[in-house]
Amino acid sequence: MIKYIHFLLIFSFLVACNPVKQTEKQLLNGDYDTAIARSLEQLRKGKPKNYKSFVALLGDAFQKASQRDLDQIDYLSQQQNPEYYSKIFETYLDLKNRQDKIRPLLPLPGSQFVMNDYAAPIAEFRNKTSVYLLDKAENLLKTDTKNNARLAFDELSYLDRINPNYKNVRSLLDEARFKGTNFVWINFSTPSHLFTPRELMYQLEEIDLKRLNRKWTVFDTQMRQDFKYDYRVDVELEHMEVTPEQYVVDRTIIEKSISDGYKNLVDKNGNVVRDSLGKPIQVEKYVTVRCEFIQHNQAKAAHVGAKTYIVDLQNRQTTGNFRSEGEVYFENVYAEYRGEKRVLDNNHWNLINNRPVPFPTNNQMIYDATEMLKDRLVSDIKNLTTFR
Repeated sequence: MIKYIHFLLIFSFLVACNPVKQTEKQLLNGDYDTAIARSLEQLRKGKPKNYKSFVALLGDAFQKASQRDLDQIDYLSQQQNPEYYSKIFETYLDLKNRQDKIRPLLPLPGSQFVMNDYAAPIAEFRNKTSVYLLDKAENLLKTDTKNNARLAFDELSYLDRINPNYKNVRSLLDEARFKGTNFVWINFSTPSHLFTPRELMYQLEEIDLKRLNRKWTVFDTQMRQDFKYDYRVDVELEHMEVTPEQYVVDRTIIEKSISDGYKNLVDKNGNVVRDSLGKPIQVEKYVTVRCEFIQHNQAKAAHVGAKTYIVDLQNRQTTGNFRSEGEVYFENVYAEYRGEKRVLDNNHWNLINNRPVPFPTNNQMIYDATEMLKDRLVSDIKNLTTFR
């Protein structure tokens, strides 16, 4: 059993390393276009080692792929369903493109490739597809629903790609885009009891709409006159708070036993201990030193909070709400010392090297917290599924 498994592993490795075997496998699996691509890759190198094999594989894959496509066209044509026009058109394009890939290498010795002219059926089904899709899109737009407008947009986009500037497709694309889009007005307000500087409201309205706008959703912070919005996002500021400036001093006494030279070693009777040569034995002398470490802590914080309501303007119903917070913190820590500096470690010195800094103003703290709130609002609104 082990020998059999070992044989299979070796065989699989040899197949994987043999481009002819790989191509034959793709051909047997019905992956004709991959077999064609691999054969062309080898033949473009000139005359590879297995030149005749790749010519034969190319011819076999080309014939089978072409017949498969022609059989599919024949089947779809018999259905007499205009929904299949685009598929028939695309299949004719596949037939042409496949021939165009092979044509530069022709003639290939020992093979014969029959090349057909598909220009007429391509033109015929491009036209049939165009007529059908245009009529379908116009009917979808007449229903005046957003989902159908989006379907119409997709059909018209495909039509404009295969038949650029066909009739009034471009203007219908604009119409479909407009009818399929949800237009949302973001309205900022404050309760009467909360004094809010006008500059702060202007700052809020400068929310990054590029981060919010999507393919089928467009946001405004300035309401357009005589314009019908689908939704309104009411953002009401709830609170703005700035904490008092906090300045706290912590004092710590640090003691440490440190080396302070050497002294003679003595026994319990106070006699100097000597080595075998009669010399006094020296030992390290330690002393206890102290230092007062004084840490200064500066802190201040600001919070700006808002509650947001989503209103469906078609039925005047509130469909959801959420709260968002913007918070910023100022913190600075520095230190000084009095006494023996040898007791201090790196953490102490990092703080000693810091310096006091002025507290930010209340206005600056509110400004920064509002920026944080705007960023949070964008994230919260983007996560909503209401406008999709």
